[in-house]
This record gives sequence, C-alpha cells and structure tokens, in this order.
Amino acid sequence: MAHTLLMVGILSGLLGLSPSALAAQPRRALLIGNATYAQSPLRNPVHDATDMATLLRSLGFEVTLHANADKPTMERAIVDFTRGVPAGSIGLFYYSGHGVQIEGLNYLLPIGGAFTQPTDVKYHAVAADWLLGRMDDSGMTVKLVILDACRNNPFGRSWTRALDRGLATMDAPQGSLIAYATSPQKTASDGTGRNSPYTAHLLREIPLPGRPIELLFKAVRVGVQQETQGAQIPWEASSLTGDFYFAASDVPGASTPPPSLTSPNAASQDVHPPDVAPLPSFSRPPSPAVLPSSGHTAPEGTGDLDHPLQADLGILTQVSLEKDERRHFGVALPAGEFKLILDARRANAKWGHLWSTVSILDHDGGELQKDVIVMNVLDFQHRAVHYFSLSSPLHLILKLDNKQEKATYWLSVYEQAAGAPPLFGSVVPQPLQPGETQTGTMEKDHDAHYRIALTPGSYKAFLDFGSTNGKHTNLIGSLQLLNTDGGLLNNLIGINQFESAYRATAAFTVKEDGVYLLRVYNQGVPVENSGGSFTGLYRVKYTTKIVPGMPQ
Repeated sequence: MAHTLLMVGILSGLLGLSPSALAAQPRRALLIGNATYAQSPLRNPVHDATDMATLLRSLGFEVTLHANADKPTMERAIVDFTRGVPAGSIGLFYYSGHGVQIEGLNYLLPIGGAFTQPTDVKYHAVAADWLLGRMDDSGMTVKLVILDACRNNPFGRSWTRALDRGLATMDAPQGSLIAYATSPQKTASDGTGRNSPYTAHLLREIPLPGRPIELLFKAVRVGVQQETQGAQIPWEASSLTGDFYFAASDVPGASTPPPSLTSPNAASQDVHPPDVAPLPSFSRPPSPAVLPSSGHTAPEGTGDLDHPLQADLGILTQVSLEKDERRHFGVALPAGEFKLILDARRANAKWGHLWSTVSILDHDGGELQKDVIVMNVLDFQHRAVHYFSLSSPLHLILKLDNKQEKATYWLSVYEQAAGAPPLFGSVVPQPLQPGETQTGTMEKDHDAHYRIALTPGSYKAFLDFGSTNGKHTNLIGSLQLLNTDGGLLNNLIGINQFESAYRATAAFTVKEDGVYLLRVYNQGVPVENSGGSFTGLYRVKYTTKIVPGMPQ
C-alpha cells in the first residue's frame, strides 16, 4: 500500500507580522508529482500536485508544476526555484511521490532512476536535506516544504533491512514549522480517492481565511485522525516567531478560492485553471466540522435554493435528512464528462424503504434535468450513479429530496475518468480474483463488497448461505453485480429459504472489459414459529466466487 507524508517548514523572520503584510510578500511555489515508476507505480501524486498548484495559484503564488520528473529535471527545477529570490519572499516546495529513508536521511525518488541496490538511492535520488539547504541559503523570509511522499518500500522485500520504516525527522531552519502526515517512523495512508487523506484535508482547510497556520494544521490533524480511525495522527514541530496565513481575511480575493478544476493529466509546466465565475449564493462554513464516521466535511447552513451548501469536485459531501426534507448543493464544474454519485443508508442501519431523487438546476434555480437519480428500493443502503457532460464551465445546483424515513446521504461529483469514492463514505471493496473463493460471517442487515476484474465472456456465480448454529432458520440474502462506481447492473442471486444451509448459482455474461463490484447482502428477516414467538438468523456464514465459463 502506498503511504503519504506531508511536511511543511515555515520560517517567519518578523515578529507580529500582520496578515496583510504577509500577503503582500512575493509568493513562489514549485510542485512536483511523480507517479509512473517502473516499480510500484502510484495513483495520486499527479492529482495531489495539480490540485495543490491550482489552490496555491488562487492564493497569489507564482506556480511552476512538473509531472513525472526525472532526476535532472527535479534538480534543475530546485536550482531555478531557489535562484534570484526577491527580498522578503515566501517560498513553497511541494513533492508527491515515493520517498525513502536510508541511514537516517530522506530521499525523493525521481522517475526513471536506476535503483538496483540500496546504495544507488544516495546517488540517483534527490536528497531532501539538499533541498532544505538550498531554500535556507536563498534568502526566503518564509519557507514551506511539503513532502507528500508515499512511504512504503517500493523495492520489495529484498530491501527491507536497508530501508528504515517511514521518513526520518528532519532538522528545519530556525523559525520554522515542520508538519508531518503521521508520527515519525510510521506510515500513512495513500487513500483510495483522488487525493491522499492528508492532502485532501489540506486542500479543504488551506482556503479558509484568517486562520494562523497552527490552527490550520490542528484542524487537518483532527480530520485525518477521524478519517483513519486513529491509525494516522499528523503532528507538527514548530519554532515560529510570527504568524503565517495562507488566506488572510483582510486581503481582497484571497478568502475562498474556487475548487480544483484541473485535469489529473497535467503536463510538466504551469497549468492554469478554467475561467469559472464565482457563485454569489454559495455559503461556506467558517470552521467545518469533521464527521467521526468518515472524516468528510459536514455541510452546515440551511442548504436552501438561495444559500446552497458547498460541494467540491471529487469530494464526498455527507448530509442526514428527515422524511420529506430537501437540500441544495452548489458545485462549479469545468467543461468535461462527469458522474454524479449518490449513496444512501437508512439512519438506523436496518432494512427499509429508501426513496430519494436528485435533480440538476442552473445557478438561478431553473430546472435543467429533473430526477436524474431516482432511488426507490427496499434496502438499508444503496448507491446510484448518473453520467453527464458539459460543453463549457458551469455552476450547477443539485437538489436532493428524501421522500421516506430518515437517511444519511453521500453526494459527490467526479470526473468520469477518475476512480469511484468509497461506498457510503468509508467502505472500500476488497479485491477478488476470478475463481477465488471468498468466505466470511455477516450480521443481519449487513453486506460485503468485493472488486473483481472481468473480461468479456461467460461466467457463473456461486453464493452459499449457512446458519451459524446449524439449525433451520430463514435465509434471506442476495448477490449483486455492480459497476465500478457502485451502480447496480444485475441481481445475480436471491436466496429466500427456510434452511440451515443453501447454495444458489447464476450464469451471466460480461460484454465489456472492466472492474466490477460484487455485493453480498444478508437480509436475515426473522420468522414466526408455531408457538407465536419470533426466531430468525441474525448472522450467516457465506461463501461466494465467480468462475469463468459454464461449469456443471
């Protein structure tokens, strides 16, 4: 698994420097995202670097962005970045990609490096200490170094003894702040969405105006800790003597920048976001709360048509609605192809009626597409997907109506080429190979999700249900085939038997190459016996697999 570290070093040479004075200082940033490694390629670094570049440019930074850079490109860019620095400048370096620690020193791995043994890293990678030294000697008044480095071992087991776990603690120049995505010598999650968890929370927190950087990182730490359920706890070491603000409240235009609108396939050069006008009616909470269950920002405010809740491209937004309650979400999108994804879960996590709709409105509230999603299912949780395209940048309002009992919703808009978000805020499907048997135990009203890559052809699906006590009871469950975004394609198998164990099979065909999801669901409805009391199965043992061809 890829892992991430984010380290930020900040030097402020003036005591009591005001937000307006800081904002007036020249700001320059160099960002590098490396993903296409021959060994252990990564998913998110170019996304992370591109999104950070867009955000920093909106905050007044002069930005240079490189994607998938080799060692000469990285070194040349660092030299240019630290040469001819104007007096009083703010400098920011951001790197996303593989990073390793050898003998207490940290190295950033370029693309195309010849790494055949651990010693090669010292000569074919970029030393993080050299970068820090260049910035310290440049005369920058404020220095920021952001290392979003995946801290697994990219070279395999043979290098395990040579590489220390995680990255080493680094000595920053006097008057600096160093912030880590997790504790030293620990590993951090790379995430399953567009961005790593730490970078995703930074992208969310940095634009909020008028907050000193210490409070910003405190909010990031709380968010990451909640999202990873305590597995990852960011921390900081600070020797700051003044305040630093990314977005100062008294600087015009620096309060709330637009969401990231750039393509993940950015070239190794400056990238400018599309020209999208701001939507005046958007409301953004001054201090977003973090949900304990998923770590996603909780919407605040009325969410009515005049004050829609903020929704960002590629970010899940969670909201709970009572019966007949409605919310509006505003989202700014560039031209392109998108998917609108809605997850729903009954508030009591019990089987029942999920009934909701989503419509697309223009920024004045005019209806563009009515009921693009209609969720009307007997289930305790469900996902629905709608695909659409825009020929030009546009501000949209998404209207969500809950027509049945209280439910929790996760609403998101993703580029069609991007991966799907976790199911229901935090559920990540487990891998399954064709022909592989997957077993488990499942409580009533629960399910399990698996992802499987299938090629065009014929397949047969198996689902075994069995009582955990070996007694006859009501076995009610299903096996469903979903698309890679979680949209329902086929109810493969349904089981409704008064048995101690039952097996069902189903033949199906696949027409397109792709990744599919399997959902195993245990409904487990209790039944009444002759004595008038209710008995039923609340836990099942299940076995499932998908095999090619049509076996007998």
